[in-house]
Amino acid sequence: MSFNKKQLQEKIHSTIPISEKMGYEIVGISEAAIDTRAPLQLNINIHNTGFAGSLYSIAALTAWSLCHYAIALNQLDASLVIANANIDYFRPVESDIECHCSAVAGDMTVFIATLQQGQRAKLNLEVTINNGKAMMTALMVATPHI
Repeated sequence: MSFNKKQLQEKIHSTIPISEKMGYEIVGISEAAIDTRAPLQLNINIHNTGFAGSLYSIAALTAWSLCHYAIALNQLDASLVIANANIDYFRPVESDIECHCSAVAGDMTVFIATLQQGQRAKLNLEVTINNGKAMMTALMVATPHI
């Protein structure tokens, strides 16, 4: 199966319309890592810094996108949700919002293998926003359609 970042971004924009209005863009993606961005001007608060709700939403989309991409690459059919997510804001984001998320070595392999066995799979991810100005932890849960 061929599935690329453009197809994923189009799917996200068509199924989550606010993502397009936020300027959510996938910059780079592999089965175990993703980089995304969104323009500050579309996600600004009254202090001319990144709106906290936008930072949360873009980070959550980043984690979800990584898992969805890995599931699609492995030609699996599963429902994917963010079961829990927490974000810590350390410093204001004063430029375009940039997120990076990568799975710990081997964790994505276990996540996919669990789904391939027809079992519900869980994966803990961290999303770094603007080189540590904020950080999200997310518990991703995928349930295979059998």
